[in-house]
Amino acid sequence: MLSVAFGLTESLAGRDLDAIKPHRLIKNYRRILSNRICLGYALVNALSFGYMFT
Repeated sequence: MLSVAFGLTESLAGRDLDAIKPHRLIKNYRRILSNRICLGYALVNALSFGYMFT
């Protein structure tokens, strides 16, 4: 916790007031889910949880 408290700086330079607007969120999710690697991880995790609860 000390390394986090003293060693890490804020990565976001300023506040983005448009970050939580619905059109921006949808655009960001679409960009993330169109990435093949991200989609592969999402499918593997979804199947893992499905098998766990079955």
